[in-house]
Amino acid sequence: PVKSLLRRAEPGQTFRLAMYGLSTSSPEYSELKAAIERGVSVRVVLYGKYNDKAANALEGLKAQGHDVDYRIIKSRVMHEKFGVVGDDLFNGSSNWSTSSMTKHTEDRFLFRNQPALAHRFVEEFSRLWERARP
Repeated sequence: PVKSLLRRAEPGQTFRLAMYGLSTSSPEYSELKAAIERGVSVRVVLYGKYNDKAANALEGLKAQGHDVDYRIIKSRVMHEKFGVVGDDLFNGSSNWSTSSMTKHTEDRFLFRNQPALAHRFVEEFSRLWERARP
């Protein structure tokens, strides 16, 4: 569902992602990169551990002139896993990693055309964004 959500994101829209663990070798990251390259703005809040490679990759995309920004939460464990674009969102227990889909029992839910719910997740993202450090 995440890949589908990212494929539907249009240039000029903003995809907001809060992720405990983000692997650049995951299929979801490949779709995120493709969305960025076609003009989707991306904002990411990551947990401070385990995500150095992802932060470096996002920094590289930003350096190439793409509309990408990210922040890190180090002071507390940020264990959220959700993404929002327009009136669509996903959430669940799964990180963006191969092991989340192949080794663990995880879930992920997709909600389409749910403006009120999407708005609540954007509010939560904004709260995390304010707590995080560039």
